[in-house]
Amino acid sequence: MKLQVFFGTWLTSVMAFLFLVFAFFFSFGHSYLSLPELINRYNITSKTVYFILAFSPVAFFLLSKTWLNTISTPRKILLVGLALFLTSTFYSARYGINAGGLFLVCSLFFAISQRKIYKPEKVYYWFWAYLFIQMISLIWTTDLQEGMKELRVYMLFFTFPLAFCFFKLTREEIDRFFLLFFRAATVFVFVSLFCWVYESSRLEIPLRDWFVFHKSLFANQAPYSIIFEWVGYDHPSYISLGLNIAFAVGIYLFDKRKSTVKINIFDLTIFALFAIVLAVIIQSRIGLVNFMLIAICGTGWLLRKEKKYLYGYLCLCFLLTAIVMVRLDYILNYSQDPIRLQQYHTAIYYIKTNPWLGTGIGGMAKVMTSQELALKLGYPSASLINIYPSNQFLGDLMQTGIFGLMTLTGMLSLIVYNCFKQRNWILFSLIMSFLLLMFIEMPFFLLKGTTLFVPMTCLLLQMKNREKVE
Repeated sequence: MKLQVFFGTWLTSVMAFLFLVFAFFFSFGHSYLSLPELINRYNITSKTVYFILAFSPVAFFLLSKTWLNTISTPRKILLVGLALFLTSTFYSARYGINAGGLFLVCSLFFAISQRKIYKPEKVYYWFWAYLFIQMISLIWTTDLQEGMKELRVYMLFFTFPLAFCFFKLTREEIDRFFLLFFRAATVFVFVSLFCWVYESSRLEIPLRDWFVFHKSLFANQAPYSIIFEWVGYDHPSYISLGLNIAFAVGIYLFDKRKSTVKINIFDLTIFALFAIVLAVIIQSRIGLVNFMLIAICGTGWLLRKEKKYLYGYLCLCFLLTAIVMVRLDYILNYSQDPIRLQQYHTAIYYIKTNPWLGTGIGGMAKVMTSQELALKLGYPSASLINIYPSNQFLGDLMQTGIFGLMTLTGMLSLIVYNCFKQRNWILFSLIMSFLLLMFIEMPFFLLKGTTLFVPMTCLLLQMKNREKVE
């Protein structure tokens, strides 16, 4: 096990060193091919490198002697399927859904081989109720074709919880998955920063010019579109969300000092510093807010057994909260830009006309892009880019009415209850990060948000299990 921890630290050290050398080298000149041009010119090579980067952290999972020597072949297949899916979290939605499909097949194979299905967690029933509301709304939707298309995303609320009923993981296995997730996030951060340095050199933009705290374009492009060309997915909020969860996982692993699966302060510090740099560069405001909250709450979590330090730290937190409240108007500007305000105004107007049933799944787009309604509300034109209100609660109320909102609220409330009942730090961080995101986005409307939230919640709910490995 010491060898595994050593190689983990070695990975972080080498990637940090390579990044510094890379930045120094490219500071003296610029390259001529953009990342898309490089990928297109060396297509097979780039795909091979992409695959290696995405799935190489699985090697840390396979270092376990328990995995190699003491578990059955069906269980090995199951664990590898889940491991590959977790590493795909940071990459394109297409890779994520393919890896997710592989995991579902592996879990079904394991259930057939073991001839056993476990009782669902109570949260699963709320997941299925949430999907049922969406399906029922197809009856009154104004756009059945679009509704059927959107339903494919909500089906993940059924398939993933069902897959987690086919097996139970031990705490050691779960901890190894967390270590895998953290290593995958570390690789992703460093490769993204390599791409940032490369593109900065090519565009002849000084590295310091990227460090701004307001929306800026570089070469008429958003910074995240430039940096994440290698990924195939560039939404800064959802990329930052995965890194936020990885940071919380790192705090958990650092706290397990007597465990055989852990990381040290060097791993955690390097990851946190470079991940925050990446969040600043891609101008992810919600990512930075989440990093700050996880750091504050995580420090409190680490001090929970040190009462004399904890009380002083809590006083400091109250002082910081008072300072933040003074600048509350500045923080609220994150969600009150003109585009979002128009979305909210449009959604609230429609909700007042049909609060019980809503538009039905697939029907929001026609309302949000209605030129007639936009003129009626005093706007020069409708927004044709965003087909949903950037607020999960408002969006569910608009799409499936009061019953849909009640289902969403019940589901989230039960998860919050479980995180406190089980004293589950990572589950707390997950739900806190998603709740904040829900005020400016609709994560359950998009594949990237659902494929992170549902499987991760199911995995975290199994932490209370202490069953022995077969």
